[in-house]
Amino acid sequence: MYFGAHGEVFTVKLPSFPHLEPLRLSHQAILANYTSAYPPYSDYTFASLWCWDVERKIELADLYGNLVIKFSDYTTGEPFYTFYGQNQVNLALDTLFEFILEQKDIQQAVRLVPEHFMKSIQVLPNYEIAEDPDNHDYIYRIVELSALRGKKYDSFRGHLNRFLKSYHGNFKLLDLTDAHTWQTLLQFNAHWQTQKEHDENDVSNDMTAVERLREIAAYQSWLAVGVYIDGILRAYSINEFQDDYAICLFTHADKDFKGIYHFIDWQVLKWLHERGLVYWNLQQDLGISGLRTAKQLYRPAFFLKKYTATRKSDAVTDSFFMRSE
Repeated sequence: MYFGAHGEVFTVKLPSFPHLEPLRLSHQAILANYTSAYPPYSDYTFASLWCWDVERKIELADLYGNLVIKFSDYTTGEPFYTFYGQNQVNLALDTLFEFILEQKDIQQAVRLVPEHFMKSIQVLPNYEIAEDPDNHDYIYRIVELSALRGKKYDSFRGHLNRFLKSYHGNFKLLDLTDAHTWQTLLQFNAHWQTQKEHDENDVSNDMTAVERLREIAAYQSWLAVGVYIDGILRAYSINEFQDDYAICLFTHADKDFKGIYHFIDWQVLKWLHERGLVYWNLQQDLGISGLRTAKQLYRPAFFLKKYTATRKSDAVTDSFFMRSE
């Protein structure tokens, strides 16, 4: 059993679907049992789940040894289900989708399903499986992107050199367990928020996600760094680790300093390379055109792809996948 701060008693394993329980700190080790054997899809790391559970609506369950998560869409907040695993995959998805079809206030789809599991699914003709490029994780080879050799990195080098010629940026490690660090980060976030031009709710969610990281800062290792110009924090980046991957959770920078995103990313990449990390996961672009362009110009080595399963409008049966024996 796990006892919460107010005496709550939680299970040490997930309930069986369709019963679910809210995401809790005690789930960190439990989630690792499901995910540690696979590459780190950004949506499924404990840190990402915790930080982006801004409305505290994420719920978890086990289904035939697979992980089922009730998510909220990153931009719209609309709830949906997904799953993670390869145990009796067809039967698990069939069961999950039959449950979803009975719900009224949830997306009628199974989303963010990692490519590692979709490859083995036998699909009936009345359902469609589609790539979800807006949610593919961008993966970069650290040794290549940190070196910036070759014509394909001309754009990156150009932005970086502009910054280096214009500013003297000091790159410093940040202690996420230190109260002063958080005071500085939150002061910067208030300034960063005023610079953003996209929807106010998106900015608010981002700010809340960063603040939620403070609640788990002491429970795992991070690379948290800042760029200071004239003694003032002008950018920061927070990354977590899994095996030979680093996963970037947040990078925020003052856009008045041209090239600062490239400078902090380059410094992060050099730090990761020196410590033997191989891949850098820069998460998805969510279909935001500016974000997609920026991530493509970094020249990803490959993607961790995700898929969506939906029922065709002219389907005549409620079955989704062939049931396993």
